[in-house]
Amino acid sequence: MLECLGTGTLVYAINMTGVHPIGIPMMLFVILMAIGPISGGHVNPAVTAGVYVIKYKDWKVNLLWGLLYLAAEFSGALLGVVMVGLSESLSNGSQGSYP
Repeated sequence: MLECLGTGTLVYAINMTGVHPIGIPMMLFVILMAIGPISGGHVNPAVTAGVYVIKYKDWKVNLLWGLLYLAAEFSGALLGVVMVGLSESLSNGSQGSYP
């Protein structure tokens, strides 16, 4: 659950700030400080895959956790994209209708 919210927040921050040199790293810092101690702070599927590959000795146990983490991260990314779409439609005042 935390991975979903963290990834969604990061995707939202990236899309809403553009390529701002301070906004994205600061948001990543806040996300990692908030969820890192609880769940490891995997907000990137590549990090999850890397951690899974490193822990190859317990691959049967880690396979289920790795798949759950990946599912949460991808669903969080979709949640972030939906939040960006809603924010842009509400900020334009159109609320989903075309002018």
